[in-house]
Amino acid sequence: MEAEDQEVPLLAGALCLDFANTVDARFPRPGDTPPDFIASYEQLVRWSQCAGALDAPAARKLLVRARREPTAARTAVSAAHRLREAIYTLFATIREGREPPASAARELARFSARALERGKLVANAEANTLTWSWPQLELQTMLWPIALSALELATSGELTALKQCPGHDGRCGWLFLDRTKNHSRRWCTMQICGNAEKTRKQTTRRRQTRRRAATQSA
Repeated sequence: MEAEDQEVPLLAGALCLDFANTVDARFPRPGDTPPDFIASYEQLVRWSQCAGALDAPAARKLLVRARREPTAARTAVSAAHRLREAIYTLFATIREGREPPASAARELARFSARALERGKLVANAEANTLTWSWPQLELQTMLWPIALSALELATSGELTALKQCPGHDGRCGWLFLDRTKNHSRRWCTMQICGNAEKTRKQTTRRRQTRRRAATQSA
């Protein structure tokens, strides 16, 4: 299902995890199809620009090119979905303490290899670092920084901070890095899932109080 055009919150702490979170709920109810925030090429470009995987000039050029090459644009969306599911599967299983499926690792390796093949390292004099750049603008260009973000996270010490939001109704499943001082973050955000759970508990407590009061007065 294609989601309505809206800004997807960037709350995961890593580009690759924010990309994995572009499906509205990872644990939908039986029969439900969760909204997809990158179901079209236009949505993919808009999200990538918002997340920092594309700059504004590149985004404009890609949208123009996509209108000229609709088949290639659809192929890019399919590739984005494959990369997204590989990233989600990889990190969700790591979070659960299980061995990631070999298929997900292979998919990420393929995308990462393409990213390295097409990219070049550029010196950042101010930060005294090297950063990746992709001078050849392709319809799948935004996937390269996402793939390298996943590769970097998978081989970093930050996996100990990886968490998955349970959701107020058990349906969220978004991934994030808990960088709080005491590692107490539980929700993707309080605004999305935390407050909903809080409201649900308050409603349950009020109902229980009413029932007790009714029983005592009977």
